[in-house]
Amino acid sequence: MALKEGIYCGDAFRLLKRVTPGSVQLIIADPPYNTTRENNLQTMGRRGIDFSWDGEFDQVGWLMSAVEALAPGGAMVIFNDWKNMGLLAEALRILGMRKEMRDLHWHKANPIPRNMKRCFIQRMESAIYAVKPGAKWIFNRDETKSYEDGIFSFPIQHDLLHETKKPDALYEEIIRLLSNEGDLVLDPFAGSGTLAVAATRANRRHISFELDWLFVVWAKHQWKKEKAKQLVVA
Repeated sequence: MALKEGIYCGDAFRLLKRVTPGSVQLIIADPPYNTTRENNLQTMGRRGIDFSWDGEFDQVGWLMSAVEALAPGGAMVIFNDWKNMGLLAEALRILGMRKEMRDLHWHKANPIPRNMKRCFIQRMESAIYAVKPGAKWIFNRDETKSYEDGIFSFPIQHDLLHETKKPDALYEEIIRLLSNEGDLVLDPFAGSGTLAVAATRANRRHISFELDWLFVVWAKHQWKKEKAKQLVVA
C-alpha cells in the first residue's frame, strides 16, 4: 500500500520500497556519516567524535530504492562527510543519476567551537546534488541570490534532542529551489523532523522516515507546531 503524507517510524531501507515509484520530486537525505571515532583532541569536555547512532552505516544500500521513488527530472540532495562523497557519486552514477551532478555546501555561520591551536574549524558541510534523467529538472532560482558556488549560509540550529540537526531554513531554501508547490518531497533519515517543518512552510507534501521512535515523537511534535503556525498565518 502506498504511503500517505507523514512521518513514519521504521528502517528507511525497507520503507523506501513502499513509496510509489516516480512519485517524489525531491529527496533530501542526511544519513549517518560514519564519523564516530577516537582521536587525541578534546573540545568542550568531549574527546573524539561519538554519536550512538553513527556507526557502520551502509552509505549506498538505500540509493536504488530512492532513485526508483524519484520522478524523472527529480533531484536528490545528500548531506554527508566529505570522505564519503566519492563513494556516493560513483553509486549514483551507476544508478543512472548522471545528469547535473554537483557538490553543494552548507556554510555554518556559527560553527561549533574547536581548539584552533591544534586543528581547523569545520565551518563547511558537504552535500551532493544529482538529477534523475528523463525530464526537465526544476530550478526556481531566486534572482536576488547567486548559486554559482553552491553555498548555502545558515547558522547551526540547536535542537533539544538531536545533536546534528540541519537548519529548517536550509532545507526550506533547497525545497523551494528544487521543487514546486504541491510536489512530494522525502527524507529517508528524518532525525528531529527538519524536512517535515520546512516542507510545510513551503507548501509541499512530504514523507519522512526515522528509525528511532523517540526522534519520531519529537519530529511529529515539531511538525504539529509548524502546521498550527501556518493555520494562524492563513
